[in-house]
Amino acid sequence: MDDDDDAPRPEGRRKDGKPFKPDNTRDDGSYVVGKGRPPEAGKFATGDGRKRGRRRKGDRNADTDFEEEYNRKITLAEGGAKRRVSKGRAATMRLFDNAVAKGQTAAIIEVDRRHQRMLERKAASRQRSAEADAAILDAYIRDLMGPQTFGPHLCGDPEDGAVVVATTSGDPSAEDQEPTDDR
Repeated sequence: MDDDDDAPRPEGRRKDGKPFKPDNTRDDGSYVVGKGRPPEAGKFATGDGRKRGRRRKGDRNADTDFEEEYNRKITLAEGGAKRRVSKGRAATMRLFDNAVAKGQTAAIIEVDRRHQRMLERKAASRQRSAEADAAILDAYIRDLMGPQTFGPHLCGDPEDGAVVVATTSGDPSAEDQEPTDDR
């Protein structure tokens, strides 16, 4: 059918020719409830004065304000030389100065806490990388070896001196034979 809005269509029928749902047509054949026409019960009353959940133009998020201020540049004078750094960097410098030069216990504890958190993140990242690498290598070796037995013995590292024999024949009795070590 033609998707043109101005095209004539049978009275009480949709564009595709199917009838409207019962009790959803007006006298002129248009529909009462549908796209762009919500049911009366779901409409807001005009002029009820309630705000409709929109953010006012210019309103800002507190995290955005904090990040913007954290990254704002300031000028510091260190030993007679001027230097431009972000406020976050200046706060970190002050924290270290208080910990090292002034010996403030709270600053020392904060520096140590942040350092420990940084080391833990690095260790967790290395662990995730190692696990991912091991999984990739494992999948590659399994794909390369096919249906043969897979394990550390293939790399010359038998667990607890155990020798595992990989059989390629379909004969299960071959597994019962005594393994030989012809290295």
